[in-house]
Amino acid sequence: MGAGPAPAHGPNSAAPKVLTQLDMSPTISSEHYGIELKALRTRLHSLYRHARSEALPTVLVFEGQDAAGKGGAIRRMTTALDARDYRVIPISAPTDEERAHHFLWRFWRHLARVGRFTIFNRSWYGRVLVEYVEILYRTTFTNAPLTRSTGSKSSSRSPLVEILAAYRQG
Repeated sequence: MGAGPAPAHGPNSAAPKVLTQLDMSPTISSEHYGIELKALRTRLHSLYRHARSEALPTVLVFEGQDAAGKGGAIRRMTTALDARDYRVIPISAPTDEERAHHFLWRFWRHLARVGRFTIFNRSWYGRVLVEYVEILYRTTFTNAPLTRSTGSKSSSRSPLVEILAAYRQG
């Protein structure tokens, strides 16, 4: 039997390329940006005071690609909050202590107390996916460390990039 048509999600598919179709031309003037930012910080501060007075724990989760601006958005947002009432938790690869517990332990131990904010820079969904891809990469492609050597050049591409590159060569 023949191989059949290429999958619709493959590199040569006719499916629309979402990112290439985004209109990246809209801009905002510095003056308008400053006005909007001040209004949004004022609104956030109002919500923060309400959560504090009602003793509501608040969790904010920022998820996105590397260098997508999560950290900058968090910094701009936290200027509206009292530094005593929030914590920013950066999520990276789990420590040995965290690996010894259920994978959600590392998140729920940081949950906000009453009237406080916890801001996660990355989420449990994204981190679990990254860890799954790293394991898949190690077991499927190399069974070796994530940095591999190819001739005289050293490649330290992420496992996801390696998997996608292998898929495209396919």
